[in-house]
Formats: sequence, structure tokens, C-alpha cells
Amino acid sequence: NSLTFDAQRSTQGSQVIAVRSSLDIYAVTLSTLSPGNNSFTSNLTISFPAPTFQNLTNPITFRIYGYNAGATAGTLRLDNVSLNGSAEIVPVPFGFAPGWGIVASGIGMGLRKLKNKKDGCDRIKA
Repeated sequence: NSLTFDAQRSTQGSQVIAVRSSLDIYAVTLSTLSPGNNSFTSNLTISFPAPTFQNLTNPITFRIYGYNAGATAGTLRLDNVSLNGSAEIVPVPFGFAPGWGIVASGIGMGLRKLKNKKDGCDRIKA
């Protein structure tokens, strides 16, 4: 539904923050924000338009860009980045057969070793 974060920029830092997504290979800016000058700005929020960001079945990546800095030494800091929304978790089926096969094999090896020790032999017979 949205992306929320805190930002702080220096006096010469990035004056504009832009967010883009991998849905269009980062071609379109979803939203732009302006952090306060040399201050900490909290809860900057970018809402994602429906239905573009609903019912997605593939992973998506977001990029946050800072630009229009007053100087190359300017800074922009981001903190408390949160992606807000909901997701449906689909359970992945798996079987117990491989695990039990390993356990059964280990028990069989242990029993053979025990039998071989009883016979006075220290090695495992195949």
C-alpha cells in the first residue's frame, strides 16, 4: 500500500527524494518528496496506486533516489524504512520421506555396528 521512511539532509544535501519500482524497470517516478533543510523529517509516505500494486505474484524492488543536491559533499540519510501492505502466504508442500529415509538408514548403520561389535569386530560390514 505504501512506503514510509524518515529522512535527514544536510544544508547542501539532496533536496528531492524520488521512489521508483521494478515493475516498469524504474522508468517512472511514483512520487517525489522534499525533506526539511538540515533537519530530520519523519514519516515521509509514498502511497502506491491501485490496481498496479495489487495482486502481484512476482517479487518487486523499490529504489529511493536523492537528487538536486546543493553540492557534492551534501548528505541524505534514510532511516526506519517500512513497506506497508499485506501479502498472502502460500504454503509450500513438502514430504517427510527423504528425512525418514536418512533416519532409517542411520538406525540401520547403528544396528549393524552394534552387531559387529558383539561379534568382536570393530568395523561396519556393508
